[in-house]
Amino acid sequence: LAACLIKSIQPIERSPRPQKTYTCEGTEGGTGGEPRMLCKKCKITDFFLICVYPCNPCPKKFSRITQILWGNSIVPRTARQGLLGKMTPDRNLVVRQATPADQARLVRLIERSARVRIPRRWDATPDAQSVLLAESEARVVGFVSATVHCPPVGVLQGVGLADDWPVAAVLDAIFPLCFDALRKRGAEAAVYVGAEQWLTRPLQERAFTIVNRILTYAKEDGKVPSRGNQLVRVRPAREADLAAAVALDKLVFDPLWCNTISILTKIWAHYPYFVVAELDGQVVGYQFNDLDGEHGHLTRIAVHPNFQGQGIGVRLMAEAMDFFQAVGVKVITLNTQRDNFAARRLYRWFGFHRLDEEALVLRRAL
Repeated sequence: LAACLIKSIQPIERSPRPQKTYTCEGTEGGTGGEPRMLCKKCKITDFFLICVYPCNPCPKKFSRITQILWGNSIVPRTARQGLLGKMTPDRNLVVRQATPADQARLVRLIERSARVRIPRRWDATPDAQSVLLAESEARVVGFVSATVHCPPVGVLQGVGLADDWPVAAVLDAIFPLCFDALRKRGAEAAVYVGAEQWLTRPLQERAFTIVNRILTYAKEDGKVPSRGNQLVRVRPAREADLAAAVALDKLVFDPLWCNTISILTKIWAHYPYFVVAELDGQVVGYQFNDLDGEHGHLTRIAVHPNFQGQGIGVRLMAEAMDFFQAVGVKVITLNTQRDNFAARRLYRWFGFHRLDEEALVLRRAL
């Protein structure tokens, strides 16, 4: 789960759980720039980058900065939250695959639309995943990006809709081509992970079913209960280690959560912290984190099944806490599946507490 919150979301020093704020640009209900608490519907974790529901008392718009990774360039964008306008009646839609020449039009849609869900570091290069556009009268009114991480699972990574278009019209136009493209690449199922009701409900109406839930945990200090296995060498990952990490993923995780060499190469190149655990010259675990100002996200930790129960995961967690402390992080978050009870016990032991935020894992057979 590789995504993190960005600088415009600041934790409020409040016990026992951190809250998040936006900077309000509107004038209704307060002066511009005055911090506003988010309502419950607007809770956002690393999965959910756009708040869909207007917050009271200022329903005007909220602004935050994130990044879109397009090829080798990073495109900053401002995502504005606005009230959904009156839906446009159904008109003919043309669906086609996006190309790099569509970058500006996609960014424009993302900037202006409330109903957008993309990962923070979104790789929209056509050779990396299928990005399908829905156009009406030469205007982009929606998109769906999907990729096959590890067959047989295809993942819906990004979805965006113009505010004046109904969800059903856009999804029903794009999904047949999207699912066909996933099948051709070896996918037997399509999966979406998220909590946006504007999207999760229509997906469930289109044969997606809930197969799991993703929980969010947080921690406001760098204390560790143990340093773990000191015989293990924890060092910065090298590009040559990535193949071992990919092989390790296949032993540890469901295909949905496995990383390919392409994905790990991008993570290794862009994330601020990526280490491996080495024992007798063998990579037996790895871990990477992301940062957003004073907020840190523990994104992935994995230990080879043959070496689990030997304190290697604890060692990787302790080293991660040291990293977050060194860079001045005040709140650390992580995500895990609801049925991953061993990981949840480890996180609670390290002082993480569960937040109310929860994402759905939706799956549809292809």
